[in-house]
Amino acid sequence: MNSFSGRKVLVTGGGRGIGRGIALAFAKQQATLAVADIDEKSAAAAAEEIQATGAKAAAYRIDSADEASVQQNVERFAGTDGIDVLVHCAAINKLMPFLETPAADWRRIIDVNLTGTFLVAQAVARTMVRKKSGRIILIASNTGFRGAVDRAAYAASKAATINLAQTMAIELAPYGITVNAIAPGPTDTPMTAWQPQEIRRALCADVPMNRYGKIEEIAAGALFLASSEASYVTGHTLAIDGGFAGAGVIHRSLPA
Repeated sequence: MNSFSGRKVLVTGGGRGIGRGIALAFAKQQATLAVADIDEKSAAAAAEEIQATGAKAAAYRIDSADEASVQQNVERFAGTDGIDVLVHCAAINKLMPFLETPAADWRRIIDVNLTGTFLVAQAVARTMVRKKSGRIILIASNTGFRGAVDRAAYAASKAATINLAQTMAIELAPYGITVNAIAPGPTDTPMTAWQPQEIRRALCADVPMNRYGKIEEIAAGALFLASSEASYVTGHTLAIDGGFAGAGVIHRSLPA
């Protein structure tokens, strides 16, 4: 896979979990990183970790649901030469039964996960249009392919993100910009560390490979989609989920 030396890469949600792992993966390929997160301390810690490897990185506090915050920081990082790669990971979730989901929580999740994705992607795409090239990668979820209990707002936001990536891909293709999404399945991250073994076993039962994914495996997908090897890939959602989406609902405890 080609080096990203000299290329400017913005990773939102880069302060922790999958976003942090993706930022570190690009840093190993000599990219110049903007690590953005609503949590300024976690963004700074990730940037310092990258800098310790000898790569270039700076921390940015971006609230993806706040248009002014997005515009100001994207332009600040883009400068006069634009941004080469965007990996948008920033998202929130809250487990709630559909019948008990407050409208305020629904709006907040949609605002961050969907409107925030739109705002960040639009701002970055405008810098890419100026240079007639770019790679945009939106982190969706396997819940964007099919429903998920207690995740009505989250799943809806991720399904819409997949559609948004397809629409953006069509409109931005004439400018040399590719747009793709990644749909992770169950993945070992700090956000899933709380899950008791019974939940992990239940989720693994629906994954043909019978395990959680690794952050490094998600990051490898992002590196590929941002690379020259993926120059003819756009409007695609890459499921990195151990076969979860392709298998449908499976339960090994049940007869065939």
